[in-house]
Amino acid sequence: MLLEFPSRRNVAALRRTARRARIAGQMWHELLVAIALLLILEGIMPFLSPEGLRRTLAMISQLSDNTLRFAGLSAMVAGCLLLYVVNL
Repeated sequence: MLLEFPSRRNVAALRRTARRARIAGQMWHELLVAIALLLILEGIMPFLSPEGLRRTLAMISQLSDNTLRFAGLSAMVAGCLLLYVVNL
């Protein structure tokens, strides 16, 4: 039985596949880090001041839908701008 060496085309394809897998692994890692940080930040208020969080949520529940939508849009735009500045 003779050993057959991979052709240059096969080696290049294997390298591309390995590179894509490495990039995909890094993306999943960064996504999970972002979710972990989100959970940490979301948990700070209930941990430090549960009564303050209740009061804040009660005030938020009194806001109109348009005000809440504007606040959500503002938060998304601010997050996008921050992400853009951080990745410069």
